[in-house]
Amino acid sequence: MPDPTIEAQIKALDGNLTRWERDVKRIEKQIISHFTSGMYSTSTHTPNEPISLSLPKQLGKDKGVPLIKVTLGYAKTHIVDSHYADIIPYLERVALDKDMKTGLHYEPPSIHDGYKGVNPVCQHKCASQSRMLYNQFARTRN
Repeated sequence: MPDPTIEAQIKALDGNLTRWERDVKRIEKQIISHFTSGMYSTSTHTPNEPISLSLPKQLGKDKGVPLIKVTLGYAKTHIVDSHYADIIPYLERVALDKDMKTGLHYEPPSIHDGYKGVNPVCQHKCASQSRMLYNQFARTRN
């Protein structure tokens, strides 16, 4: 005959486990919803219409903001087919983080610094996505 106290404890633990699993699924959906809500550009383009990567003429001084805006728009509207999701936060930081005295923007992790500061699990994906974006710039430039 099973001990009723132990059975009650097992039932309570099983109920807790079911609630925790449900909470994990809910939180996972919220996280995915949060990050996918910002994946598309907020320009006049419809969310499914990709923005082309067009570089500003005569790249040089004072062209950083237009360049990062078009790059960010391109990455966000090509997220599904090119998978730029891991580098978008870095692109956004480049756009937003500017030293007003020097005019310099945030320098994201790159191949030159071994993607220092990027979680080791994500370094390969960031390197691959950065390379894809660089190659797209090279194709556009030619």
